[in-house]
Formats: sequence, structure tokens, C-alpha cells
Amino acid sequence: MDNPKFREELSHYIKSNFTKHKTGMPGFTLGIPAPISLFAHKLIKKINLSRKTKNKDETLLKKHTPTFVIISAKDDSDLSHIKSGQLFEHIWLMAEKEGLSCAPLAGPVQVSDYYKHIQKVLGISYRPEIFFRLGYAVKNTRHSPRLSVKEVVKE
Repeated sequence: MDNPKFREELSHYIKSNFTKHKTGMPGFTLGIPAPISLFAHKLIKKINLSRKTKNKDETLLKKHTPTFVIISAKDDSDLSHIKSGQLFEHIWLMAEKEGLSCAPLAGPVQVSDYYKHIQKVLGISYRPEIFFRLGYAVKNTRHSPRLSVKEVVKE
């Protein structure tokens, strides 16, 4: 979130909590209160909001995350990305079946060279591709509007 270009791009996807849009991210998916969600897309462009929530985020990760899962691949190819995504999908479906929740965290594996730190800490040479939290959710958040299969797959 330190990168202004990233925040600019992200701002185009942030929607209010009242949105009917089937693409983008309603503010509630990011923990943004309803009134602030009405102008959050403008705030995100100008302000690194993650600095404001840093302590809360650290507490969530350190005290309320029982398991971190990292899916790694031998290389960083398109095929590896697809296979890692398929494995993640399978794990997430199994987790949901058992009443567990998954929360993907893209930053540690997608931003800059952060993935190299993960490799070092874990002592692995494979490329971390997917990083997520796994556990029982304290509360269920509502889902954002979704595109139907027919809206995505054109016949």
C-alpha cells in the first residue's frame, strides 16, 4: 500500500458498501464502515490506509490466526500458477466443507521480492505462490455481489 501507483489502480475497484456492482470490492470486504465507504475509493488514492490499521492487522495475524498456509512451486511459470491456483481452490473447498475459512494474502508472495524472505525463513528453494490464513472465523461477513456463470462464460 506504500506504492501510489498500486493505490491508484486499487481505487478503481473499491466500491461503497451499498453497491450492486458485481465486480470490484465493496468497502465492507476491507472492514470499511458504511459512511466512509462512500468516498473510500478517493481516500485510498491519497492515503496509505494500511498504516492506520497496522496494529489491528498485526493483532489479527499474530493472535487470531491459527494457521498460515503457503503453496509453493518449483518455478514461476504460467502452468505453476494454474496448478497452484487449482490446489488452493481444492483446499478452500475442503476447508469450507469443514466449517473453516480461508483468507488469501497476496502481498507476501506478489509484491516485490518479499517472497524471498519467506523462502529464507522456511529454508525452501521453491517459489511461494499463494499465502493464506486458515481457521475458524469469529464472525461471518456477507459476500460481495458476484457475477453469475452465464455472465462470465459466454456461449
